Amino acid sequence: MDENSGDSPAGPNALVGTITDDDEISLTVLSDGGLVTVAVRGEIDLMTVTRLSDTLSAEMAKVPAVLVVDLEGVGFLASMGITALALAEREAAEKGIAFRVVASGRGTLRPLQITGMTDLLDVYPSRRAALAAGPVRPLHGS
Repeated sequence: MDENSGDSPAGPNALVGTITDDDEISLTVLSDGGLVTVAVRGEIDLMTVTRLSDTLSAEMAKVPAVLVVDLEGVGFLASMGITALALAEREAAEKGIAFRVVASGRGTLRPLQITGMTDLLDVYPSRRAALAAGPVRPLHGS
């Protein structure tokens, strides 16, 4: 169970693998069929953004129907983290992957709003909402 949202990680048959877990950032990949969630905890800044980008690219190489980036455990989202999300969204669109971002906290949603990224990214208030949207592929970028 996700402590912050009360949602199940991905589903009853989720395969869980922690990619990175240190003092700065923790990235956990949850996979249930064509739905992949990358749950992030910590701060996304100059020191950690490469780990996030590499993880997202590795998961997109598997071409899931849906890739959800759950930022509920993130306290700080720097500009390079926003750039990483924008580049990941572009890569997902090119591959026909529905790319979704979970952000509702002040440290994540506010920077996305201020930069106008909520107009580009499909942002959801919870992991449950992002997963419930189903495996619809994005229309833009095609």
